[in-house]
Amino acid sequence: MKKFKFLLSLIIISTISGCNKKEVNYNLVVVSNSFLSENEEDPLPSIIREALSPYECEGNSLVFVPEVSIYRTDLNEGNEYIIEVPTTPENKLRKKLGSYSYVDLKTDYEENLPKMKAGEFLSKKSSIEKKSVYKYNKQNSLVFSIDENLKDFSELKKKLDSILCLQDENFSKRVIVFLNNSTEITEGPTPPSEIDTTNTTPPIINGPDPCAQTTVTDALDLKEDILNIIDTGRTYKERDQQARETWETYFDPMASVTMYLNPTEKYPDRWESGDGANYFIDRLAYMNSIIDVNITRVEYHRETKKITGLVVIECHNASEVQ
Repeated sequence: MKKFKFLLSLIIISTISGCNKKEVNYNLVVVSNSFLSENEEDPLPSIIREALSPYECEGNSLVFVPEVSIYRTDLNEGNEYIIEVPTTPENKLRKKLGSYSYVDLKTDYEENLPKMKAGEFLSKKSSIEKKSVYKYNKQNSLVFSIDENLKDFSELKKKLDSILCLQDENFSKRVIVFLNNSTEITEGPTPPSEIDTTNTTPPIINGPDPCAQTTVTDALDLKEDILNIIDTGRTYKERDQQARETWETYFDPMASVTMYLNPTEKYPDRWESGDGANYFIDRLAYMNSIIDVNITRVEYHRETKKITGLVVIECHNASEVQ
């Protein structure tokens, strides 16, 4: 009887404690082209600890809980590893009873995350010289990249958390963070888990040089602001703020953006009406390979004169197979 009362108490306490927050689990893949720790017994790298951190939104009752996996492009086998925070003995029981709540998860993280070690996978030395390529489905992914200055990862995580809190409980995109200048490759509907280990470069569409295009005259001021957004000499925080201010200054809230990497590209990327701000905030402010943007078409609201549609061609610091 005492055991039954104890189990019942666990269920009631967990239910009451966790009822104010609704968990939204999402996949977060950290892609690296090298090891992240020198030794197995080193503490878990700060990047991984930050990636694992749940985020409680202030404007709603949602809490976004990442399920983190690490993918290494420098290993010839066993490339991907799921990072799991151990549970306390009490919470193992709650999981079996189906009463494991967000409050319990926070307890596990507070008690066990600081004790976690880097382990074999994160410290394993590279086994191949030519890096493999991580493929993902662009339509179902939210992608970030960060260079060797990995201390900026905390800023990127803040950015990700703010984006997530604009979503609803049905958010289902895979979040991908490329570290160490890992190469971003997208090839149509390829499932995110499929990996190309041949190190081949995808063909490009022949056509005019994107860097040689001309911006329409009435968008020159906008282009100048965009050049400030893509300036890698500034911090991510400064670029993010510039992106938001630029969007507010020039654009209608329902504006769309169409982006070409090559002027003759048949299938450009498109941020539909109401989603255009994400091009500025998610892409321009955080991608580090863009060196120029040319604006080839601008559409305006008939009454407010704010921009409702934008067509841009990006020029990147990149090498390509001709």
